[in-house]
Amino acid sequence: QTTIQSNPLGIENISNKISGLEIYPNPVNDVFGVSFNMNKAGAASASVYTVDGKLCRHLFSEKLNSGAFSKSYDMSSFAAGIYLFKLNIDGATVTEKIIKE
Repeated sequence: QTTIQSNPLGIENISNKISGLEIYPNPVNDVFGVSFNMNKAGAASASVYTVDGKLCRHLFSEKLNSGAFSKSYDMSSFAAGIYLFKLNIDGATVTEKIIKE
């Protein structure tokens, strides 16, 4: 007898973990800011990728407390184009497009 079990990958809605995600200004010239509110403490990491999935820069990886988060990052060395900002909070990920002018 064969038993088949589904094993979901733990995909969770990130809106339970954060709110108010903003990337500004967008389009970006040199520096962009990221802000959001952590609904509860958790492990967070963020990176910037090319649209074909190559890692450009790892921005941070740390345990954040609940509350407001805001940091700025320099993209002046990046070529003009479209990039993907990926934010992971406790295994849930959100991706936002960043346009570099």
